[in-house]
Amino acid sequence: MAELSSARMLARSEKVSDRLAKEILRDIISNDYPDGAKLPAEAHMLEQYPVGRASLREALRILEVNGVLRVRPGPGGGPVVAMPGPRDFGTFASLHFAMHGCTMEELFDARIVIEPLMTRRAAEHTSAEARERLFASLDDHQACIGLDSGPWSAAATGFHQLLGELANNGILDLFSESLVSIQNERVRPIFPIGERKPVLDIHRKIAEAVIAGDGAKAERLMRGHLQANKERTFNLWPAIAKERIEWI
Repeated sequence: MAELSSARMLARSEKVSDRLAKEILRDIISNDYPDGAKLPAEAHMLEQYPVGRASLREALRILEVNGVLRVRPGPGGGPVVAMPGPRDFGTFASLHFAMHGCTMEELFDARIVIEPLMTRRAAEHTSAEARERLFASLDDHQACIGLDSGPWSAAATGFHQLLGELANNGILDLFSESLVSIQNERVRPIFPIGERKPVLDIHRKIAEAVIAGDGAKAERLMRGHLQANKERTFNLWPAIAKERIEWI
């Protein structure tokens, strides 16, 4: 494994551990460390960076809290690289949403703004591989339609995640998936089985529009789908609309 780079001069205006955490992250990225890669031993890192042991440990803890590292216990353990996912991003986003008093209705509305545009982009970037993946996602829906809420929710959520991925914009995809994770954490249990076939039907129509490369239709269908989802959710559970988002 490549060694961490020699340390740059730490800025005096910034807390040493914060600055060091950024240095270590830059090294992880520049060295292209894969998920699960073990970082050098503490003694070696202290040679590379002009800081004390306490600052190094605090910097590693900052990265761990932010989902960039995880610590393996026991002999041969230590910090290893962890690739943060959309739920990790959603967790931190939900903290800020909670502090700013954002509501569940605002979250639903944000999805109504973002996801239709991403669905249009997916239609504009369609390919043979995308078509195959969309058909496979619909097959998953069909297989789960009569099962417990867990498999069905995973299949339905997976369809939205796939469209986000096919939109070919990593920032939009990450942000959109984080909103879905926050919403699912709160409202997933309230959808009855009777609502599943209409969801499958509209997902199929959206997929067909994307496969046909009809961005305008795909966008319109997704916006209507999300608007209907919002109305259905708030009809079933009116109090949730003005409920403040909680830190997940």
